[in-house]
Amino acid sequence: MHRKPSGLSPTPRGFTLVELLAVIFIIGLLIGILLPSVQTARNAAKNVKVKAQIKAISSALETFRSDNEKEFRVTNGYPTSAFVDDVTTAGANNLMAGSMWLPFYLMGKDLKGFVPKRAIPPDLVDEPEKWYLPNATANGPLERAPVYLAADDVELKLPGQIGGNFLDIAADFGDATTAAQQPMIVDVYNRPILYYQANHLAKPGFNALARQDDSTTSTIGSYTHEDNAAITGDGTAGDFLGWNFGGGTHKIAEFGKVNGANIGDDANTFCWYILDKNAFETSQARLAGGSLDDATVQAAQRTSFLLMSPGLDGIYGTPDDIPNFDR
Repeated sequence: MHRKPSGLSPTPRGFTLVELLAVIFIIGLLIGILLPSVQTARNAAKNVKVKAQIKAISSALETFRSDNEKEFRVTNGYPTSAFVDDVTTAGANNLMAGSMWLPFYLMGKDLKGFVPKRAIPPDLVDEPEKWYLPNATANGPLERAPVYLAADDVELKLPGQIGGNFLDIAADFGDATTAAQQPMIVDVYNRPILYYQANHLAKPGFNALARQDDSTTSTIGSYTHEDNAAITGDGTAGDFLGWNFGGGTHKIAEFGKVNGANIGDDANTFCWYILDKNAFETSQARLAGGSLDDATVQAAQRTSFLLMSPGLDGIYGTPDDIPNFDR
C-alpha cells in the first residue's frame, strides 16, 4: 500500500468564490456601518473647533471693549457691525457686512492693529486714507491698537476665496473691487462668521428685539438685520437673496415681525432666531396664562453682540448653526 510520507502537511486549499464574496460582503457591510459614525465624529470635531474660534473672537471683543470703551460709547465699546463705508480707503468702499468689520478692528486693516482715534493728529483727521500708511507722519506710521485676535485662533479668507455668488452680491452693492479685498473670518467649513453689534440702549419689549432701519419698517431695537443682509439676504421676493454657498436660501433672510400676535409663528425669521427663548418661554405672564403682549421679549445678549456660524449646511438659521448664544 502506498503511504504518504510522514511529516508532510496537507496541500492547502484556496478560498472558493462564494467564500471570497462573503468576505467582501462582510467588509463592505462593516464599512457601511462605520463610515457614518466616522463622519459624525469628524463633524463633531469640526464643530468643537468652530466653537473655539467663536470663543476666541468673543474674548477678543471683550478685550477690545475694555481698551476702547470711551471712544466707542455709541456701540457700548464694541466695534461697529453697520453697513457703512471704510473711510480709510479713498473713494467708495462699503464694508458690506458686520463680519468684515471683525478682522478690521480686532486684527487691523493690515493685520497690524487698527488706528484708534486717540492716535490721529488734528492735521490728519480729514485725511483718513493716510492713517494706515507707513509714512502717515514725518515720524512714521500712526500708533496702533493691539492685535486683539491672534491669527492662529482664526482663519482669514478673501470673499472670492469663499466661493458662491460673491461677485454678484458685490456688484449689487456697487463696489466689487474694494469689497473683494476685505478679508473675513471663516469657520472650518469656509463660511463667514457673522457679527452683529447690539444697540445697548434698547429696552426689553416687542420693539426692542431687533431693528430694521429702512423706509418700510420703523421697528427699533437691539440688532440690525441689515448689518449682514449682504450675506443672509433681505428676504425680499425677487430682490436680494444673499450669499448662496450652495445650500440654498438662508432661513434668517426675512426680518420678521415683532409683536404679540405673530412672534411665535416667525420660526424662520431673523427676529425669532435671535429671540431670548429662555426669557420668553419662562415669562411669568405666559406661565400665568396672561397676554402674549405681556411676555418677556428681548434679543439674546441684547446689550453686547451676536456671532454665528452656519455650520455644515452653509445656511444661516438652521439647527446645525453654531452661535455664541443659546437657541
